[in-house]
Amino acid sequence: MAVGKITVKIRPAVRFAYGLIDTAAPPAGQLVGVLTLGIPTQAAVLTSVFRELTPYADSLEMNRLVLRDEVPANAETWFQARAFRLAAARGIRGIVAHSDPELRLSLADGTS
Repeated sequence: MAVGKITVKIRPAVRFAYGLIDTAAPPAGQLVGVLTLGIPTQAAVLTSVFRELTPYADSLEMNRLVLRDEVPANAETWFQARAFRLAAARGIRGIVAHSDPELRLSLADGTS
């Protein structure tokens, strides 16, 4: 998956994908962000939080959120909220979204 110069090497199991299109900055219609909802590595990721929902049918994991650096502040929050509303319209009632408060330029083993 690539957004501009950002390429995500690991491709998770995706059920829904949403794109953020910049209609104002030239060139108009440029893809500047991608958010995917999909299947986590274990059903327990979903069932531990949403016990009453059917994993993969009623609940998913936000497994990617990528935006270009030039996207304005607060766009991540707006884009995430919009994608979650669109997913709810398709029957998704629960989404697990993890966040990492630490800036990561490389993995713990030194690779990037």
